Amino acid sequence: MESLIALSGSIAALVLLSVFTSAGVIQLALSRSAYAQAIPIISIIFLPLFLIVSLAVFGYRDAAAVNWRLGHTYLCIAGLTTLAVTPWRRLLNGQVLISRELYWAIISGFLLLIPFCYLNSTEPFAYNYLGNGEFLNYASLASATLDGTGELSDFLSHHRKLRYGQDLFLAYVSGLFGKSPIEMVHAVSGYLLFAYGTVVGFVISSTFRSRLLSICLIVIHAAMLLPLFNFNASFFSSTVVLAASISV
Repeated sequence: MESLIALSGSIAALVLLSVFTSAGVIQLALSRSAYAQAIPIISIIFLPLFLIVSLAVFGYRDAAAVNWRLGHTYLCIAGLTTLAVTPWRRLLNGQVLISRELYWAIISGFLLLIPFCYLNSTEPFAYNYLGNGEFLNYASLASATLDGTGELSDFLSHHRKLRYGQDLFLAYVSGLFGKSPIEMVHAVSGYLLFAYGTVVGFVISSTFRSRLLSICLIVIHAAMLLPLFNFNASFFSSTVVLAASISV
């Protein structure tokens, strides 16, 4: 079981990877649109969708037949795009300011991550939250994807059809970080929870102009612990939009 520091570091690495490989593409696509102010948030949440769509070739390639080098190529091109379009001079001179919405979005994500990292680095939550074994199931799916056989039990084969795409993302980042899926499964879930939290915080702070009201709603949302329950008991099922993007 990973330590609290190791888990937090892996989640932070996934967030930075997502921003680095997504910001440039998103900037080119949305900089002149009404969604320009949401570019940082979209950059945080875009990596899973981008990898699943590209690796599965819009759902036409089975998990066992994925070309992992294709993912490396996409990430390199996207990263170079970010390096090319980022206004480095303005950034280094402190002329790029963090918006109020982005600030509270990040705070919202961190408020959800604190209990998640603590609980998932301690017993009895680590791999068998509520006795449903979701983390172990997804690690098994990703392991079968990585070894190229795709051989699964009837139960897991049924779940792959329902949740296709999640095993691709977990398998890919496990290979990228040089770890096994069982070692990365918490970090990936935590990254998705952080991404979810930033979206919630961004929506709240954009909708309500009162700073006090925004703070109260963000804190209440985190204190309810419902997102924590979802991302432990249902794990990737809570982000069904990822699977839906491939299935439709």
